[in-house]
This record gives sequence, structure tokens and C-alpha cells, in this order.
Amino acid sequence: MAKSGEYFSITKGIYETDRYTQAHLLAGSIYGPSCISFEYALSFYGMIPEAVYTVTSATFEKKKKKKFETALGTFTYRDVLQRHFLLVSVCCKKENTFIALLK
Repeated sequence: MAKSGEYFSITKGIYETDRYTQAHLLAGSIYGPSCISFEYALSFYGMIPEAVYTVTSATFEKKKKKKFETALGTFTYRDVLQRHFLLVSVCCKKENTFIALLK
């Protein structure tokens, strides 16, 4: 089905049907467990004036950094000790999203 154009590949084993899907909605599926955080979260919620084009996420106990270049954008993952984070659930326009805040 990917060859026919119905689906397109995001990463190995992950496909999407809508080329206009917001990239941050796929971040946790690409590499996880992870939580959108750092620069992307700050920009998304208007807490910094800069535009951020890379979806940045925190991972827990993976002990390495990862970067994925996909058709929907660039995704980076940085390992952070879980005890340093407090997860806060935020409901935004019918979406459940999670942001990570430093304690």
C-alpha cells in the first residue's frame, strides 16, 4: 500500500496516511517511551519567541541521543533521568498532549 501512495513511511514499521499530520503527534510512536519537551514544547505553548522546527523529546533511561529525519520533519530524543521530570497532562483543542517540566 505504501507503493501505491495510500500510506507513506515515517520510520521503519511506522506509516501515516495523512501528509498533513502534525509532526508532534507522532513523536512518541517514532521512539519511546518519550515526552515532547525542551525547545519544541516551549515554542508550542508560546513560552519562547523563537520558531522551533525540530520536534524535541525527552526519553527515560535509554542513555543515548537519537535523531530521525522523516517526511514530516526532524525528531530528536535526549535521555533524561526520570526523577528530574514531572509530567503534566494538558488538554489542547481536543488533543491530549503531555509536556515535561523540570522539577
